[in-house]
Amino acid sequence: MNGQVTPQFVQAILEWQWTWPIARFALVVYYLVSGLSKIANFRAAIAEMAQAGLPAPAAMALLTIFVELTGSVLVLIDRWVWLGAGMLGVFTAIGAVTAHAFWKVSGRARIEAIAVFLMHLGLIAAFVLCALVTEREGRAASYSIEYETSNPSSTKSTRRLVTISWTRNSGFFWAMPAIAAPLLQSH
Repeated sequence: MNGQVTPQFVQAILEWQWTWPIARFALVVYYLVSGLSKIANFRAAIAEMAQAGLPAPAAMALLTIFVELTGSVLVLIDRWVWLGAGMLGVFTAIGAVTAHAFWKVSGRARIEAIAVFLMHLGLIAAFVLCALVTEREGRAASYSIEYETSNPSSTKSTRRLVTISWTRNSGFFWAMPAIAAPLLQSH
């Protein structure tokens, strides 16, 4: 570590239950709005793809909508974040290279293209960090369940402790068999 102590108010913000969902929303809100606006005005979306010189503009518009909305939803619902962040990161990288190719322009246009290109790089890094945080948070997740069973032929009850390692990305339904199996075996 760097030896610096995080101020208490910053620590409180970082530990607040809504910080992570709000941060994920802020990261993907542009892509959500963009995807929805392309649906609302599909002709304009096709024209945008044609103007960018992309082949099969209608197919590219559909693909863009799919990537923007699917990637955003995966990040928002905190499931398969690596996939959603990866989709949006690759999409953003393609946009940076194709739409903001600063090496192809000069003068004021070059300065603006460099600025937007660098912003795209920052977004790509944010998607990588989002996936990393989710992955590390998921690896650290472990849950313990304590339950009591009784045997009808005995007056004794037995206390059992089951520890389940469960990544948040695997989802609740994936964890259900791990939870239910020890409970069913005890009867």
